[in-house]
Amino acid sequence: MVPGVNIVLLGMTGTGKSASANAILGRDRFPSRASSMPVTTEVQRAETEVKGICMQVIDTPDMFDEDMQPSLRAKLVEDCKRVCGSGSCVYLLVMHVSRFTDGERDILTKMERAFGRHVSERTVVLFTRGEDLRRAGLSLDDFLRSSHPGLQKIVQKCGNRCVLFEKSRSNQSQVEELLETVSGMMKRERVSTNSEEGKMGWWPGLITRLIDLIGGEPWPADAGNFTPRSSQMEKPCGLAL
Repeated sequence: MVPGVNIVLLGMTGTGKSASANAILGRDRFPSRASSMPVTTEVQRAETEVKGICMQVIDTPDMFDEDMQPSLRAKLVEDCKRVCGSGSCVYLLVMHVSRFTDGERDILTKMERAFGRHVSERTVVLFTRGEDLRRAGLSLDDFLRSSHPGLQKIVQKCGNRCVLFEKSRSNQSQVEELLETVSGMMKRERVSTNSEEGKMGWWPGLITRLIDLIGGEPWPADAGNFTPRSSQMEKPCGLAL
């Protein structure tokens, strides 16, 4: 089996981190329910395997809550890093399509403080409650074009990488879209990876395995520029398939 990747779900309370993690896993592993209080209070993890790729899915509490004690926030960040270990991390910033709060305006800054200044380069924005857009007759692109400038800035800083989850759709198809977006992000990193083969070890193999998984073209060893196959990497944002 190809060594895997850590998928870390981050975001504010009530955005659907645990439900999204369960969708990725294909089973109800993390508690998820409507509540006025946080349901997730500690860093949790579970593993799944997709066509030979081991993915560790890491669910987290709202560690960016401004009312949280700094010592508790520091502990949660360290717990998350410890669970990830030395493996590669992909961050999913989970956001609710029907709201954009003051606390989310500077969430990337908070993430950079916690996980380093390059965290946005490894981040995909995962929007939940896609059924709200469907009822309104809006696509994800429509939604983003009319959304708050602060939200648009977050998406842009994350390389316009975003996916939409909704309850009425197959979890499998949504996870495939997410993996395609992640693989596109990994392809873009391959150029720098080629110059660091010794340090990265299995990383190129994981990229190749993900590309095979979603049916993309092999990444040439001498590649210098990459033109994404998926149109979602070229537009402001959109679904991956």
